[in-house]
Amino acid sequence: MNQWRAYLPTKNWQIEGDAGEEILGNPDKSWNRTNIIKWLSDNGVEPKGYITKSAALQLVAGVLNPVVEEEVEEVEEEVEEIELGDDE
Repeated sequence: MNQWRAYLPTKNWQIEGDAGEEILGNPDKSWNRTNIIKWLSDNGVEPKGYITKSAALQLVAGVLNPVVEEEVEEVEEEVEEIELGDDE
């Protein structure tokens, strides 16, 4: 049914028992801009102002692959010097 949904405008046609188009998965280039922005909104990202499809997909990548900052601790080791005797 979803395959033909675009050809049956809702103002002229009604499919009884249809729950609507359900979009599953993660956004990619095949998604339209509106659905990408809806997915971002559902995942807690609200773009400000107008955003292009490419920019929206970059935000999606940031949501799916967040940058993890690793905490680095400096460790100082005490090196014990060992004097080697002359074998001569």
